[in-house]
Amino acid sequence: MQEAFIKGKVSVLVVTFNRSNMIHDTIESLLNQTHQNIEILIVDNGSTDDTAIVLDQYKTAEFEDKIKIYHLAENRRWTGGANFVLSKISGEWFTVLDDDDTAHPASFTTMLEVVEQIDPSIDAVTCNVIDSSTGKFAGRGVDKDQYLSFEHLVRYCSGEFWGITRSSLIKNIRFNESLIGLEDTFWYKISAKANRYYIHQGLRVWTTDHGSNMITLQRRKDLTQKAKTYRELASEELYWDSLAKYHPRKFSSKCIKGLLYSKMTNDSETATKYLNKLSQSSSIVSLAGKASMAMPRSLLRTLFSLIPL
Repeated sequence: MQEAFIKGKVSVLVVTFNRSNMIHDTIESLLNQTHQNIEILIVDNGSTDDTAIVLDQYKTAEFEDKIKIYHLAENRRWTGGANFVLSKISGEWFTVLDDDDTAHPASFTTMLEVVEQIDPSIDAVTCNVIDSSTGKFAGRGVDKDQYLSFEHLVRYCSGEFWGITRSSLIKNIRFNESLIGLEDTFWYKISAKANRYYIHQGLRVWTTDHGSNMITLQRRKDLTQKAKTYRELASEELYWDSLAKYHPRKFSSKCIKGLLYSKMTNDSETATKYLNKLSQSSSIVSLAGKASMAMPRSLLRTLFSLIPL
């Protein structure tokens, strides 16, 4: 990552995999921004459909200063693709846009005006997003324009948000590639030191109406993968410290899940780590953790097959 970022420029990271039918709309929504000082950094994460063909249509002189495309030979998962391109950011600001989502034409103009008109020391601007299935805001826990402290974010905010962040905050922070669906561990490290402001506008369309996705459903019930994820998550100290301090209920819930997944896969070392974390919780929760440790693995596996965790 370069040390001197280009003032006013927004770097947009797009990691895509097999979205040949949707990536075009995502790119066009960025090209049609009222704020034109942007760069679009696209990682084709080993796609096996026609995604590469769609992307190569933008490899022309017209777009060479605005769009950079990187084709990876194999899928590194979303976090791997994101890490690959984080070091290539040149803009003062950066954001991430999913390969099936679209941005409102005035997204970046609106968010940059917050910094210009409200407070130049703001280094992260958050907005809400529109759920394509409901047409409603997907982010919960904040309902007006305001400064958004790290405590408020952890304690009250849930759902989906979007925004821009000063690239200077990234430094050596990277996504943990061993974690699936837990990008919060990255954003917590950013947010813990950010002066963040929230605007109550939906500036991105979050596409959720894809229909049933068997891969997603199978992943939810993949015990081995969940156990691996929670084994890695156990070492994310800032994440756990933040939850313990600001969201004790979520802290306890996550710890119990980590304990159960570890117990079911006979990973006593990780299970003990989560049991020790639970000692910070209420006596009842701590006792529940100890009781789980005593339950037979066969019973836990049966419960896992019946109850989504």
